[in-house]
Amino acid sequence: MNFYVVSDKWTPNVWPENEISTYLKDYDRDINDPLFPNFDDHHEPFCPVCHHCLRTYPLPPLRREIHLAKPYFGDIIVGGTGLYFSEHAMNLYKDAGLTGIEAFRKIEILKVVTHNGVRKGKLPPCPSYYWCDLVVDGAKMDYKKSKAVFCPPVSPLCGFCMIPLNHDAGTIDKYTGVYLEESTWNKNNIFLPLGIWSKVMADQVFKNWYDENNLTGIELRPSSSVNENYGFYENEVEEYGQEGLRYDLD
Repeated sequence: MNFYVVSDKWTPNVWPENEISTYLKDYDRDINDPLFPNFDDHHEPFCPVCHHCLRTYPLPPLRREIHLAKPYFGDIIVGGTGLYFSEHAMNLYKDAGLTGIEAFRKIEILKVVTHNGVRKGKLPPCPSYYWCDLVVDGAKMDYKKSKAVFCPPVSPLCGFCMIPLNHDAGTIDKYTGVYLEESTWNKNNIFLPLGIWSKVMADQVFKNWYDENNLTGIELRPSSSVNENYGFYENEVEEYGQEGLRYDLD
């Protein structure tokens, strides 16, 4: 099966073409203010083994602002594990019978911010957008095939969700490709995998649907091409004595 990482599209000037973020003025509020953008980390789904919360769950009201560096409103917008569908994309998704989104929650766009010389007066009306509650599929990242390296301090991983049991421990510092253990995949078309945070993944069926409907706003990158290096060096791994976590780096 071909898997894809759902990524935002970037302009040459280092701006995402479309980005939805929390309404920044709400961060100026007191943390106990009901409009402060809080997230619930004691919300289902939980890992059945270590009971860690597996999915980001923003609390209402869902107040957002949208940033545009190209003169269009994308049909689908992603940032980290935040996935948003326009009403048009949501209806197409439902009609196609795709799986992986458990609920659509309408957000309120309070501000449109433009970059790269995009003129607000030339933009079409802003569509309605919905936050997507994505399923945590169960598909696990294959650390060995992905050549994953962990930065210290390291901790034993939960056997189910692959989160460090010591939550203050280091996480993945570099990897070459996002390879999944396909036997653990529950056949959802779009989903959150286990073993790697801040990645939304999709299968070939989802990509075909996206292309056939001429949707806009994201890139679906082959998972084997998505590599990250957060700046931790191999010699530091050796210094900390964690060579056993350097899976097949050669």
